Amino acid sequence: PTTESNGSPSISSGSPSGGGGGGTILGSFGAQASGGGPITPPTPPAGQVLGETTSCGIYLNEYIKYGAKNNPEEVKKLQTFLNTNEGTDIPVTGFYGPVTHKAVHALQAKYWEEILAPWVPYGLPTPHTSTGYVYKTTKRWINNANCPTLNLPQPELP
Repeated sequence: PTTESNGSPSISSGSPSGGGGGGTILGSFGAQASGGGPITPPTPPAGQVLGETTSCGIYLNEYIKYGAKNNPEEVKKLQTFLNTNEGTDIPVTGFYGPVTHKAVHALQAKYWEEILAPWVPYGLPTPHTSTGYVYKTTKRWINNANCPTLNLPQPELP
């Protein structure tokens, strides 16, 4: 430190102008100047906050029926869900054909209490009569299975 004329100490950089050491501002941060252009800082890696959960949402948005003109993207999601969660090996084509239809029957039979039993008062012959139709209760079951935090209530029937 040197002393200014008023007796206060001052910090000198060692250059007569009192400026920096002749390098770039980037040099102060360990970067090299590259000849101009905007400086883009690195993107930090994505992380999670401890105690926070990853959010999820509705997976299937539409009903899917065998023989109907179904949304291929919804059918692909259904096929992917069945492959991932039910151990099927359905080609993900977006077509609701016999293989996917059979897998939906199996899903409904396996989880009949939540999917089929609610329909008995409305005309389903037995709680074990699968339909293969991804309708209110099947769609709800798949959405809840895919995202348990949704906790969707039983839909209004019929």
